[in-house]
Amino acid sequence: GAFQGCKQLKKVSLPSTVKKIGCYSFQGTSIKKLTVPKSVKTIGQSAFRCRGEMKKLTLPGSFKLLSQKGDDAEYTVGALIDTVEFSSPLQLQTVSMFNAKNYIVNAKDSRYKSINGVIYSKNGKDIVRVPFRRKELVIEDGCEEFCLQSVLYSALDNEGDPVYSCSLEKIV
Repeated sequence: GAFQGCKQLKKVSLPSTVKKIGCYSFQGTSIKKLTVPKSVKTIGQSAFRCRGEMKKLTLPGSFKLLSQKGDDAEYTVGALIDTVEFSSPLQLQTVSMFNAKNYIVNAKDSRYKSINGVIYSKNGKDIVRVPFRRKELVIEDGCEEFCLQSVLYSALDNEGDPVYSCSLEKIV
């Protein structure tokens, strides 16, 4: 909770020496854009639950989630984020930690790529993940398979119940 509740906090610059961001670190701040260095290996629950919508969060594609114990456990690190950009190769389970509209996969990722904010297989033939906050999905030309898990995955609460899940209203 390093900056928790600092409502006027709008900008933070994190050095590459940071390795861990604790639970609730930026909760309640007014940060709209944040870049987390690739050196960060652990991020705590609700670390990026800022006031209103965060426009862009850039962070590693893989990190360990630090959760509270017992009834206080949560399995998400950010809510109401427009775009989450991954600065390193993506571990797919990472995307379930964000309630976002768009995902941008690192261009050097050998398994995935993003097209218009949606995660596809590297060859573009399979839709892999649709962001939770996405209302409309336009399936790109060349896509051959709509993986069921791309919309059935969810973020879970401490009892294993979905907190965030697919918000799609229209598929084109």
